[in-house]
Amino acid sequence: MQKGTYRIEPFQDTDAQEVTDLIKEVYGDKFPIETISDPVALLTAVKEEKFIPFVARSSDNRIAGFTAVYPLAPYKGVREMGLTVARRQDRNQGISGLLFDYGLTVVAQKVGIELMYGEAVCNHTYTQRAIAKLKVPVVETGLALDIMPAEAYEKEKSASGRVAAVCIFGVIARKPHRVYIPAVYNKSLPFIYENIEDKRTLLPSTDPLPAGKQTNVSIQPVGDSGMGRLIVHEAGEDFDRIFGRQEEELMKSGHAVLQAWLKLASPSVGDAVDRLRKKGYCLGGVLLRWFDEDGLLMQKVTGLPNWEGIHIHSERMKKVTDFVKQDWLETNR
Repeated sequence: MQKGTYRIEPFQDTDAQEVTDLIKEVYGDKFPIETISDPVALLTAVKEEKFIPFVARSSDNRIAGFTAVYPLAPYKGVREMGLTVARRQDRNQGISGLLFDYGLTVVAQKVGIELMYGEAVCNHTYTQRAIAKLKVPVVETGLALDIMPAEAYEKEKSASGRVAAVCIFGVIARKPHRVYIPAVYNKSLPFIYENIEDKRTLLPSTDPLPAGKQTNVSIQPVGDSGMGRLIVHEAGEDFDRIFGRQEEELMKSGHAVLQAWLKLASPSVGDAVDRLRKKGYCLGGVLLRWFDEDGLLMQKVTGLPNWEGIHIHSERMKKVTDFVKQDWLETNR
């Protein structure tokens, strides 16, 4: 794929050092994800097929930009496209958009991706604006609070504190299904679902957590970012005990920001949400097809989120941000 003086190409093993040098040029030595800050780790991830990187090359064959596609959601038909970076001298040339379009078309078709997920950082609106111009329709579905440390942006002096991100999906293959809406989110979640290019039947979540079902929660630290995730595969009557034990493990190891992923296809998801809100978790948003069926992002931040550092481009996303902030205020009185 080529536009103007730039062309998008698959990553080659010989690119590893130049890519990691580019990361250090932009972020210095404080980027918390080792996979793209160390050439050996990058090549290992590529060879193990955990990572599909691709690059933007200039007319003189410099690497002008970089991004990658990799697994994140429990359902492998959903992949994340992220870790996007452009060289300073090549910015404002549409490189991010070229990379995103390539991922949503060429890479998605090659790998069999059904939905592409991305996070647009909120310490600026450049990425959010680039995504709004993509050829493949995308939709904003949530706001992930304080997911990256300010230190990662110290070299560019572009963040006043921890950095939030807009959650964005490109729907490539559709799967209509039922989702259950917790009563406390009977305004926010239907609003988020309005613009999704897929059909959902929205039903009220009124069931209690099922007796006799065992809770299954796994944890996932995210590099040195200070954020950890709790993936709720099943929620039963022992939810408080099992979730609390896993949450404590993450907090003891220094994770100040926690995300919880719940299944919106469960009729009892509202009961789990109510329990998490009592523990200080607030709304994050909808995670499309996260478990093949939709997921719900809940989140908890130690201390005050960096609200002042959140810059939002679209009017739709400003309303989603208001929903998130209002829920945080209600759960952190």
